[in-house]
Amino acid sequence: MGGEDSFVMMKLLEDAGVEYSALQWARTEYGKITHQHALMDLNYKYLTPKGIHRLSVYDDFTDGVFTSLYRPDIVGESALGNPCQVGTPEGAFESILICLAENISSIAFGNEKSADQGSLYSNDMELDINHQWMKSLEAEKSFADFIRSTLVSNINLFSILKPIHDTTIYRLFSRYPEMLPFVHSCNVEKPWCKKCAKCAYVWLNLMASFPVENVNDVFKTNLFDDPDLILSFRQLMGE
Repeated sequence: MGGEDSFVMMKLLEDAGVEYSALQWARTEYGKITHQHALMDLNYKYLTPKGIHRLSVYDDFTDGVFTSLYRPDIVGESALGNPCQVGTPEGAFESILICLAENISSIAFGNEKSADQGSLYSNDMELDINHQWMKSLEAEKSFADFIRSTLVSNINLFSILKPIHDTTIYRLFSRYPEMLPFVHSCNVEKPWCKKCAKCAYVWLNLMASFPVENVNDVFKTNLFDDPDLILSFRQLMGE
């Protein structure tokens, strides 16, 4: 957690009077664990969860021979973005122990509707290629069914934001401009590397949802001026 979608999800629960606890999930390939949790703690500046659970994953798998043998192209500094971590399901299954310890019956994610659709169609396979499949409704149902049938029968898994697209999520987030400096969404360097496609995408949505000066205060730069991001912006337009 730590992004605008996580904040919107928790704020919706609070506004509806639903009691909830927060789960922070940090991983070594995203930088220092303590730094990640400190950034996520900022989410509670305007939130009051019942409990806060901090889950830290220290992964030494891709520091071994696997990466150098099978993915030599990502060895070294560019290895950020572990090719073997699977995000949503990993966090879901690891949180089951917390659910059992705290008598919690639901695991709620903030995955949006757009994750249900692929971003590329393969003519050879006649199949949509969806790099976010693990955040899709189909995947959530699979994980939930597996958990209930195999592990714990009374734990539900779902996404509160699944019925809506990112445009609506950012519109909801824009109601809380005071939170803009306290969220982060980059998957390379926390809070923002300002060089990746994810930063470009989030920046565009923030620029469309907030006053320009508010976004400039956070990013300190105009990403349209960065030649390294031209390809990312063209790809975001479908070119």
